[in-house]
Amino acid sequence: MKKLIPLFFILSFSRIFSQEYHFDYFVKHNDTRTQPERQQWITDSFYDSATRAKLVLHVRNKKITGTIFQKEQNRRHVFDVLRSGDYMSFVYKHTNQFKDNEKNFGDSNEENVIKAEKIDSANYRITAFKNSRLRHKKISLVVTLEKSDLNYTQIDADYTRTHEMEVKLKELLDPGFKYVIKRQQIRYSSGYLFDNILTDIRKVDLTIKIPGKLILREYSYGSDIEE
Repeated sequence: MKKLIPLFFILSFSRIFSQEYHFDYFVKHNDTRTQPERQQWITDSFYDSATRAKLVLHVRNKKITGTIFQKEQNRRHVFDVLRSGDYMSFVYKHTNQFKDNEKNFGDSNEENVIKAEKIDSANYRITAFKNSRLRHKKISLVVTLEKSDLNYTQIDADYTRTHEMEVKLKELLDPGFKYVIKRQQIRYSSGYLFDNILTDIRKVDLTIKIPGKLILREYSYGSDIEE
């Protein structure tokens, strides 16, 4: 592990807080879409090793926003992120409250059959077949693992049943060790191919507080940056 990065500060418009998140790791990925056309970007996030919560940073037009998805409440909390060197401050901006019927948008994958297999000591293949006939793949991944003092085996695919994929992978691993996924090669049935590589993971100490009085906004793509 690398040295502790400087302490992160949190700002908010309210002194009454309803929830607090604590993140103890900073994670950086280099992500590449290789098909159908090549595109590269960097994904930074903060991770809570106890609850698996994530604060993801998004950069657009040199402006940074942070988002936390609160799965149990079907909410997405948004923060403005101000950077000065290695320091960051987070200012609560608003919350997207999704409709109840949007929780089940992944029903189209309910017939998928997920299987995992070991390729060699470091590489594993995870496949979601479209149905029990196992003829057509919805999504296929090859993940590369490395032993670590932290369990970080989250699969970052655009697929609604990634948690089940993680469970299938865990069943193949030696329970006496901890692992991080160093690389994810993801192929979708649509023809898209991604290669996501973990380039940095380090200890941090970041606390984010959600105000008791939420500012609710309807979600729309790009609105986090444009406001």
